[in-house]
Amino acid sequence: MHPLQALQKNLLSAFIKFHILLLKNIKLKYPEGERIQTKNKNTGIDFSLSIPYSPQIPVLYSNQEELTELLALYFKEGIEKGEHCVWISPEQGESESAKIALENKGVDTEHCLRSDQLEIIPAREFQENAALPTPSAVEMLEKRYEKALSDGFSGLRINLDLKKAEASLTPCFENCREALEEINLRENITLLLTAPLEELSALELISLMGEHEDLRIRQERKWEYIGSGKAGNKGKISNDSKEQAVKDLKDSEQKFKSIFDHSNDAIVIFDLDNNVLEVNDVACKTLGYTREEIIRMPVWKLKTPEYQKKLEEHRKLICKSGHAVFEIECLRKDGTVIPCEVSNCLIEYEGKKVILSFARDISERKRTEEALRDSEERYRTIFEESPVGIVHFDSKGVLKLCNESFAKIAGSSREKVIGLEDLSALQKEDMKKAVETVLSGIPGYFEGEYVSATENRPMPVRVTFSPLFTKEHILKGGIGIVEDISERKKVETLQQEKMNFLQNLVNSIPAPVYYKDRNGKYIGCNRAFEEFIGKRKEEIVGKTICDFAPQEVAEAQHLRDLELIRAGGTEVFEASVEHAENTLHQVVFNKVVLNGPSEEDSVLLGIIWDITERKELEKSLLKAKKAAEAANRAKSGFIANMSHELRTPLNSVIGFSDLLLEGTFGTLNGKQAKYINNILNSGKNLLEIINNLLDISKLETGESSLDYEELDLAPFIEEVRTSILPLASSKKITIESDFDPALGNVRADRAKLKHVLYNLLSNAVKFTPREGKINVDTRKKDEVAEIRITDNGISIPVESQKKIFQPFVQGDSFSSKEYGGVGLGLYIVKNFVELHGGEVWVSSEPGKGSTFTFTLPLERRVASS
Repeated sequence: MHPLQALQKNLLSAFIKFHILLLKNIKLKYPEGERIQTKNKNTGIDFSLSIPYSPQIPVLYSNQEELTELLALYFKEGIEKGEHCVWISPEQGESESAKIALENKGVDTEHCLRSDQLEIIPAREFQENAALPTPSAVEMLEKRYEKALSDGFSGLRINLDLKKAEASLTPCFENCREALEEINLRENITLLLTAPLEELSALELISLMGEHEDLRIRQERKWEYIGSGKAGNKGKISNDSKEQAVKDLKDSEQKFKSIFDHSNDAIVIFDLDNNVLEVNDVACKTLGYTREEIIRMPVWKLKTPEYQKKLEEHRKLICKSGHAVFEIECLRKDGTVIPCEVSNCLIEYEGKKVILSFARDISERKRTEEALRDSEERYRTIFEESPVGIVHFDSKGVLKLCNESFAKIAGSSREKVIGLEDLSALQKEDMKKAVETVLSGIPGYFEGEYVSATENRPMPVRVTFSPLFTKEHILKGGIGIVEDISERKKVETLQQEKMNFLQNLVNSIPAPVYYKDRNGKYIGCNRAFEEFIGKRKEEIVGKTICDFAPQEVAEAQHLRDLELIRAGGTEVFEASVEHAENTLHQVVFNKVVLNGPSEEDSVLLGIIWDITERKELEKSLLKAKKAAEAANRAKSGFIANMSHELRTPLNSVIGFSDLLLEGTFGTLNGKQAKYINNILNSGKNLLEIINNLLDISKLETGESSLDYEELDLAPFIEEVRTSILPLASSKKITIESDFDPALGNVRADRAKLKHVLYNLLSNAVKFTPREGKINVDTRKKDEVAEIRITDNGISIPVESQKKIFQPFVQGDSFSSKEYGGVGLGLYIVKNFVELHGGEVWVSSEPGKGSTFTFTLPLERRVASS
């Protein structure tokens, strides 16, 4: 569309009514005895379009509906005159509209078509570029004319629309007229030559009106002459008075002035010395100046400095050709720049040559062009850089264009591929059929091996074909998107190999394995599942559990599986199922939902673990456990009874030994005192061991309980420290204490807590060298009371620090020999502390001694036995 088409539409009425004024350069002088041509007075639209002795009728139309109405009038008149009528429809599918239009005018269209008086044919059968008629087109037209006369028709009537003309429309009318003049007896042939107004610029419209006296256009429901000269038999100008002509001229000038000021486009008139003579309101508003400001400045000031330099060059072009169109940048008063397209023509104004300039703001068009360039650049980039091949072929299947990716797929270069690749060169019939489908106007698809015409090597490809149509919906070829799927084929092959491997792997699993689709139907299984259910895979796939298990069980399990597939996740449960051998087995079902790309692809994988033997073993182990627990209880009872039985004679031995050493029964000599002392110590040690065994027995049988009471830790620990002082004093060991005043009382079993402290302190004294030091301190920490006993005695190896709390274990193999003991004290300490809900641990560094720490909860908690 011409950039000034909007200007042409806005000022169309002015050009039609005052074309004489414009063509005669505004101040027109009429020859003596002539007057301005009057308008056609016919108020209707159904008037004769024929012109005597004129084979060509040039007409301009505004839209398709207007053209269809015009053609209906034109061909109705021809049918009534007995002429052979050829209606050339410019658009595909227009024939039905043509028939309806004729029938609306009262024409029996079907009868005319059957009698060959009327033909409705598509425009592509004629010359596409009417501006350059070829000899063959002229010959075809002449033959149709001769045939029409030989068939008894009075003449030939035809139409030709210049909508698709490649050249300017101005010479088209003349070229067609010259072509018609080559045909003999042309007074019996009529050509209705039409063109759309939207494709005409303002200057082209002026030129047509000046050169074609019989040019017509529809105005206010009437087809009127707008040519500058005579039209038909109205050709001679009447002899009205000169005064009337001058009056008409003044009226025209006044109307033109009104249109000039109210145009939607900027209009400037300036002389050849660049002085602005006239300007309309639109120009003032557009440029931001008043009319007086523009009149006082040279026209070059309205342009940017870049275009000021070209002003003289533009002026010379206008003066040489009479008109010219330029794209320039106009400079507004505020300094902003407006891109404009300016149509200039040389006219006579007030007796001198001036330039009439029509300017239109093309900012939006520039943005559109920039967007179009960006779009084209993006398309070019996509086309060239696309990883898939893109090809374009014509309506015969010959390759016309391709990108580098396709050339690589073809194993050749673009130069070798373009023009050589065609439908006949395709070796695969499926691919030929796909291309033939596209060339019939239907999208096509091909997947398989493609063999290039230049390189005889197969290439696995996937091709999507799409047909290409012109604006008139005429098939002109197709496009193919060619994807090299070599890697995909390799992946598919590898995937298939993996699937085979996985299937073999699943088959090798001894446990039954199966998988179901989202509807609960089996889609696969392994051999173990076939054996378990007693069916072959072919009998299982496609069915549900309801086809194999009892109804009640099957329905419940089927619904359970459907819910699991819907919700996703895993499920593990035990059940009793009947084996194919009709034996009842205890099994564990382990089910997991594997989600695919979509919900439809979700799969339920199930594994059945037969635990029948394990259940039997569990029963045996349970029996053995109960027997062992009974034996342990019997052992603990025996130890408890033995402890009571042994303590009675030991108490006698210890008591009488004390009496003997005190001299109750007489004075003992040194040797006797030594032996009695050994008996006393051994008895006490044995009694301690028996007491420890009794405590352990109670712990293991669960008979041990706590008798809670409120204890103030500071005096309680001091009491235990005092009881151990004689033992510490014998080795000159000092025992220091540090109590946290914030700690307060704790609830504990006095006897058991005393046993814990006595054991830990006595151990510290035992393993601390002479003149050593022991510290006892307490702290409140995280709602617990923390008691620490630290010595500087021998250290405990790291590997032994966890084992010393086990029964009959000491820090190292030499401890028992050097320090004595059987390793039960710390075991009892650990159990008594845990019985209170606390914890006990040891930390030791070589050469620095050891620290035993235990905690007691400040709030009473139920301890685990």
